[in-house]
Amino acid sequence: MRTQSAIEFLTTYSWAFLVIGLFVVSVLSILALPTSGTPVYLPSFCYISPSFPCYQALVLTNSIGANFMVLFQNNLGAQILFQQPNSIVVTPSLYGGASYGGSCYPLSAIIGATVICNVSIVGNTFSTGTQLSPTFTLIYQICTPRCTKQVYNTSGTATTVAEPYKQVIYPVQLLTSPTTGSIALNGVHYPNGANVIFILGQSYSISAIPPSLYGFSSWSASSNVFVTSTSLQSTTANAVGKGSVTASFVALVSTSVSSTVSTSVSSTSVSSTSISSTSLSTSLSTSLSTSISSTSVSSTSVSSLSTTTTTIHYVPITLTNSQSSATQSNFQQQIPFNPSTYGSYANANMSNIEFTTGTGGSGTVLDAWCESGCSNTATSATVWVNLGSSTIGASSSLTIYMNFMSSASPVTNGYTGYAPQLYCASGCQQTSYGQYDNGASVFSFYDNFAGSSLSSKWTELNSGSISLTVSNGVTMQNTAYNTGGGISSSSQSVDNVFEGYAYAFTTTGGSYPSVAVAMGQGQTMPSSGIAPDSSYFTGFTSLSGTSGALKVMSASGASTTLVSSETVPAVPFIMGIQWPQSRKEISTFATSSYSASDSTVSLPSSWNDYLGVSAGSVTRSISFYWARGRVYPPSGTMPSTSFGSVV
Repeated sequence: MRTQSAIEFLTTYSWAFLVIGLFVVSVLSILALPTSGTPVYLPSFCYISPSFPCYQALVLTNSIGANFMVLFQNNLGAQILFQQPNSIVVTPSLYGGASYGGSCYPLSAIIGATVICNVSIVGNTFSTGTQLSPTFTLIYQICTPRCTKQVYNTSGTATTVAEPYKQVIYPVQLLTSPTTGSIALNGVHYPNGANVIFILGQSYSISAIPPSLYGFSSWSASSNVFVTSTSLQSTTANAVGKGSVTASFVALVSTSVSSTVSTSVSSTSVSSTSISSTSLSTSLSTSLSTSISSTSVSSTSVSSLSTTTTTIHYVPITLTNSQSSATQSNFQQQIPFNPSTYGSYANANMSNIEFTTGTGGSGTVLDAWCESGCSNTATSATVWVNLGSSTIGASSSLTIYMNFMSSASPVTNGYTGYAPQLYCASGCQQTSYGQYDNGASVFSFYDNFAGSSLSSKWTELNSGSISLTVSNGVTMQNTAYNTGGGISSSSQSVDNVFEGYAYAFTTTGGSYPSVAVAMGQGQTMPSSGIAPDSSYFTGFTSLSGTSGALKVMSASGASTTLVSSETVPAVPFIMGIQWPQSRKEISTFATSSYSASDSTVSLPSSWNDYLGVSAGSVTRSISFYWARGRVYPPSGTMPSTSFGSVV
């Protein structure tokens, strides 16, 4: 009642400052937003970026003004600090492109925090039901852990309909039992624990989505929430207050039965009956010609039915190598795909996905590592799979399989893992840095810089010239002008591609700061260098701030400017170098790829990998979440991927 009264108060008085203040207080008290954990999902559409998954855009209006709200989560992989007084600037798409500023809360958002931004549009109103397509910009600093001086801008878009202030809204939590299930609300799938908004007087279509090896059982709801039919898998619901609705599922017997069951099975016809004292529907293989009764199968023999690793569905993936040479053994295959395509098969964090060489989970299990987009609602993901002893011949194809396993999480068995930055306080698969990071099993060389000290995989070079900090990531900064240094890996022999995931990039003062990802020989670095002289590296040299030239340099001393004006992205990015035997150096910087040739040098049989930083008359710092070495693809071309139908 207090919330409803506050909203009605807004429609009575005309002072703009009261509208702003009371609106924020009432909405925040209704939503009771956490500072971290499970995000709040709402039915309106908005998009910012994969680093800031957006869950709501809302415009509330009355006769004296309007408010724009946007709700999203900080998945950037670093704590962010919002600028004041304007953390967000929105253009509502009307009134000739006029823009309005507002604030975001909390002002300092940790990794995984839910953020709500509110903008008051004083003096301008929208008719209820007006279709709006606002654009907005978030303004913030990155803190890792110190906040950078660089201010970043990230844009977002939305599509929404103006709603009246008088509408009363309630948060309703969607729950499933077990928690691996999901619920579709008005056709949109939400994981267990998601919060949605119900408007008083409106009914919503809900459908229970069972996890693998489970069937629908019933609906239940707390007080203030009402479900039309508790026994129908698809029904409707409404709310008169804050509450929750729960979809319960019942376990099904696996399609595979162990041989130990045969001693308690008679030789009669197949039927679906009860096991032990509870009713548990069974779905057995057609090869069986028996009937299992509650008296002939005890609770101990039921445990022999394998339900923890049974494959329910799988997708064949054809890898096609169009080049004239085969892939090497232990080749790391990049697999980009759209996870939302498989939203009804994959768990919320894709934790039940496993890759194998045979259909339905048969054959050899392959090590896989999710680089980005690890969610069944994401539209773009990148997974790397180590093919092991399997190779893709010249102008040939190889088929592997992406399997959607049972409710058990293959991610915990070590075969399927996540990049270390993909974690949050709660509501995601990894709740600590690198919890399920198996990069060392996938790549030829790998380190995620976990902990607080440099691992034995590295040697620090010119330690007096740089300040090096390891804290779930490594940060390097030159300690004075005209100094530099870095870290060097142990000797490598197969990872013709070396890459680092950079997430901070700062400069103070003057000019000529540089950073580099390099491959070379020896571990002697010049006092002001970013890599040993006998190295091949891709380097970013900026004249000021975060704009400058991207260059490559080889052991012959030749330097090639690939891009004369490159800007460091506002979000973490991959910076890397590839140096095949053809003497053609390939540099990667964010989403772009550049190449340069040097006929005077060739890649040695063994080398070291480097990460470095230096500056002429300024100080420069760079941070990395991880560094990896991987096998060079045939002729520099990654085999293509083609997905079949779900089986």
